[in-house]
Parts: sequence; C-alpha cells; structure tokens
Amino acid sequence: MKLIIMLLIATSLVGCKNKAAAPAEPAQAEAFSFESIDVGASYVDISLPDMQGKKISLSDVVTKQGNKYVLLDFWASWCGPCIREMPYLCEAYKEYHDKGFEIYATSLDSDDKAWRQAIENNKMVWVNIFANASSPRGYEWVNSIPTNLLIDCSTGKVVAKNLRGEAVAAKLKELIK
Repeated sequence: MKLIIMLLIATSLVGCKNKAAAPAEPAQAEAFSFESIDVGASYVDISLPDMQGKKISLSDVVTKQGNKYVLLDFWASWCGPCIREMPYLCEAYKEYHDKGFEIYATSLDSDDKAWRQAIENNKMVWVNIFANASSPRGYEWVNSIPTNLLIDCSTGKVVAKNLRGEAVAAKLKELIK
C-alpha cells in the first residue's frame, strides 16, 4: 500500500507521460526535440480540430489581429498536474486576454468525452484543440505533460517555457505593459 501511495505521489510531482503521441521518426524527433524548442526558438506550427471539429492552426492564433502572446499548452484530462494548473491559467486568461493573451490548449486525451468534460469542468473558455492518436503529427517534441510554450506573436519566437502556477501571470505582467 505504501508503495502505491509513493508511486502516485511521484507521478503527480513529475507530471504525466504523453500516452497519445506515437513515436516519431528519428529525423522528426531530432528536428522537434524538446531541447530544440527553447526560449528564442521559433514555434512549430500544428493544425488540429477544435470542439466543433474545425481545424485551427497555431499560426492562425499567433497571427490573429490583437494577439500579443499565445500560450501553447499541452495537457490531458487524466493528468493530475495538468488539471491543477487550470485555475492559474483561468486567472491569467481572465486578467490578460483583453490585453492580447490567448491560449491554444492542446489535449492529448484519447477520449473525446473526457476531454469535453474537462473543458466544461475547468471553465476553459480559450481555444481548445484535440490531438488524439489519429491526429496529424507536429508535436512529437512533447515528452511529458503539462508542457507549455509562451510565444511572442510579433516575432513568432518562444519567450518562456514550462511556466507553472502563478508564473504565467507573472511573465505576462512583465511582458504586457
């Protein structure tokens, strides 16, 4: 019993492994490794379906008139650390959306119903994308979740990554004056 509790605690502290993404081909994995998408790098475009089944590309959101910063957030409904981040993202969105902040939340769920329920339960009113196992690739560099990148829309460059808790709002406060 102690072993089970310790394993559960370790999983929630470390994060959740990406269950939905298939292994990438070596050339793709090298091109899109997590290390290659760092602060200062250009973001990698992806295009996936939203809740209505309409494909929305990250570049559409980054280049949308009025957007200054976009948080590309990878999460799943079954990932405890991801769900614990949602109140912080809701607060940052509420505070900075009118000032040019948008979230492109990419779920790695395999269950459409669980994904939709998590969006409703967590009041995720931003762009929500579903990247199940049959989705086209482009996010192979995501090796665990939660994972996020903050993108400057004027340059297309990553200005921060893996912001947790209040760090999203703190970074936006620093950037949006």
